[in-house]
Amino acid sequence: MTPSLVSESAAEGVTHRCRSRRSPQSSARAASGAGSAPRGYLPPTAEEVGRAAALCFQDTHSDEQIARQLGIVRRTLARWKKRPDFAAAIAALQAWQEVEREASEMRSGRR
Repeated sequence: MTPSLVSESAAEGVTHRCRSRRSPQSSARAASGAGSAPRGYLPPTAEEVGRAAALCFQDTHSDEQIARQLGIVRRTLARWKKRPDFAAAIAALQAWQEVEREASEMRSGRR
């Protein structure tokens, strides 16, 4: 295998991943040059943010390990943590944990 084939294959994989997440509207905007986001930027999906929040909420791995699991770099994870939807996902997980704790207490007869 020649080095050029390897790099083309790697580039295709990255391009393919990005294209699979784009909607037809965002592809049209990107082609026309409309929009303020840098070319190639795709905001995280709700599923990606939710998974990141769940992993962070567990607090069992470092940010570097979590980012690696998600297929992103640590800096991207740090940016996602500043998003309102990330904060909402963490709040929902905290509320769920509280409900589970109260239900467990009621089952064990502590209340």
